[in-house]
Amino acid sequence: KGSSGMQLAGFSNISGDVKGAQAAGAINVARKLDGAQVGIINIADSISSGAQVGLINISKKNGFISLGLESDDFMPIRLAFRSGMDYFYTVLVAGAHPDEEYWSVGAGFGSRRSLSDARKAFVNPEARWEYINAGSISDSDFSHLTKLNINFGYQVQKHLYLTAGPSVNYYITDDLDANGQPNIELTSNQTINRLNNNKRHQLWVGYNVGVGFKF
Repeated sequence: KGSSGMQLAGFSNISGDVKGAQAAGAINVARKLDGAQVGIINIADSISSGAQVGLINISKKNGFISLGLESDDFMPIRLAFRSGMDYFYTVLVAGAHPDEEYWSVGAGFGSRRSLSDARKAFVNPEARWEYINAGSISDSDFSHLTKLNINFGYQVQKHLYLTAGPSVNYYITDDLDANGQPNIELTSNQTINRLNNNKRHQLWVGYNVGVGFKF
């Protein structure tokens, strides 16, 4: 059966056509969505308007799901899983620097906007938050990176696309050496590099390149 208005649930919402919103602690399922789904996993047969906000978002008929391999000025290997719609999706990322032995995990959101009638060229702004660590996940050091990518992309074929562009990075950490500098130094090319309240704040402009497979 269908529903309109707001559906709230502690664990799951399962409905037919939804005109309004579904919000659940775990999973939302709808046939046709005209509104929003907010949960860990969101599933719809199709979306006529609106957005899905969660870790995994599936719209079977008109959704966007991709897996990307990326590299930037401080993280040579990063995997990115994107799901949602072209105009709004969420992204989960995990990266590593084998030589420096630090790694990252994070999440964010973004959008793909076509730049040509053929829909091959596109602009791809994306905002992310990442946790940076060089030890075990139980380490309590505060090392957070906020990253804004402004990528430009090209759909090489139906499933394969390439992206590249500048990125603005803001890094905050309290994992410091005796001189107040980060033990995990992501770059030496900072525009801003200051110490405030026992935390090092760094801002710089870098780059991001990637290749993706669109399912």
